[in-house]
Amino acid sequence: MLSLSQRFVQRSRALFADTANEPTQIPVLGEIPWLANHVYAAHYPPDVSDSAGMEPELAGVDVAYRQLAATLVRRKAWMSSGSRLVLTSLDDGPTPSWMAMRLACYLSRTGQRVLLVEGDFQNPTVHQAFDIPLDFSVGLMGVLEHCRQGLEREREFSGEESLGRRMGYCLEQTLPVAGLPLLRVLPLAGPERLLRPFTATEVDACLHHPSTALFFQGLQGYFDWILIDTAPFVQQAEPLILALQSDGMLLMAGWRMEAERLQALQAMAAVNQLSIWGMVVHAPL
Repeated sequence: MLSLSQRFVQRSRALFADTANEPTQIPVLGEIPWLANHVYAAHYPPDVSDSAGMEPELAGVDVAYRQLAATLVRRKAWMSSGSRLVLTSLDDGPTPSWMAMRLACYLSRTGQRVLLVEGDFQNPTVHQAFDIPLDFSVGLMGVLEHCRQGLEREREFSGEESLGRRMGYCLEQTLPVAGLPLLRVLPLAGPERLLRPFTATEVDACLHHPSTALFFQGLQGYFDWILIDTAPFVQQAEPLILALQSDGMLLMAGWRMEAERLQALQAMAAVNQLSIWGMVVHAPL
């Protein structure tokens, strides 16, 4: 039996097959030198204060991310749009998690209030990169469960008071990052719970409930940017589901990206009226 996320993808493909929509051009917002994941992991959280003294390959990455962060800030002002971005990739190369984590750090250094949300249900990595405490137990899954229960009890309070109580609890579950006071992190769950994979039923309950959209909408009043790290598009449907509850998608693509994958994503974005902010290309040094 197909999960709700799988049926969503099938429906999108069927609808696009019956339309005459042509894929639109996606702007390239930056080019990031490619580094192996173990090199990224050895420099986390990244020191984004000064590139002087860095190894040459890391200095190139540092400059590229500074430029990308500045480009996103300008693009947000120019588009006059929201700040909830889903980050995903188009290939099986470097995962979008590394881009999401580094970009969150660099954006916070520009004076922006940033929340990094772990939305990769199959291969979560945020809790490892930022050394989430072992006694942390709530995370995104717990927060969304709280929101679901709150929405069902909404008759007890006025809508505004109920939303305020829910958001207050949710914000308490976000974790600070040492050295970056404007950055907070919301892992998927606590380290102990992440030892077991999430089932399709759990993921569907998390993504398809109306309270999930209200949660992400409510966060906008507290942060300048909400970056949602997700699995690569080619592996899971979750990036598209989360994008429906955000303001757009930021794509990471390898320099040997397959055109068919990009066209498939553009097709589903066109059918579901999703905004694709742009693309970041990982290029070899």
